[in-house]
Amino acid sequence: LCIGNTLAHLHDLTEIESFFADVAKMPAPGGRFIFQVVNFDRLSPDFLPDFPVIEKGNVRFLRQYKWSEDHTAIRFITTLENLSDNTSQTGECRLFPAKKEQLSKALLASGFSNQRWFGNYKGEAFTTESPAAICVAKSSG
Repeated sequence: LCIGNTLAHLHDLTEIESFFADVAKMPAPGGRFIFQVVNFDRLSPDFLPDFPVIEKGNVRFLRQYKWSEDHTAIRFITTLENLSDNTSQTGECRLFPAKKEQLSKALLASGFSNQRWFGNYKGEAFTTESPAAICVAKSSG
């Protein structure tokens, strides 16, 4: 189980392929591997999604995506504001925007031949406009 856009924190497709190869060694024959990432297929140099501001009590959490200069990675910028003392902290990390086709090929190469893809947690079919890419992959071994 790999939920919450964790895969995007790997550096590139080679690291994702290596991770999938390691995961493939874990489940029993016919076991399942489930993961979720942001649907990076819907992002483009001209479009990055806006995130809603999360506010709870005296704390506000802001999130923003920005493309790297060469458009091969996304900068994920977060700011946590303390509204009671007017202070804030900002952090940034790099995300690798792997697309569904890249992920599917990497899964196949690792022995996950049976894949079901969904676009959200309601179980709706994946499309290029879906908010998420959720995969239930069954090992071949």
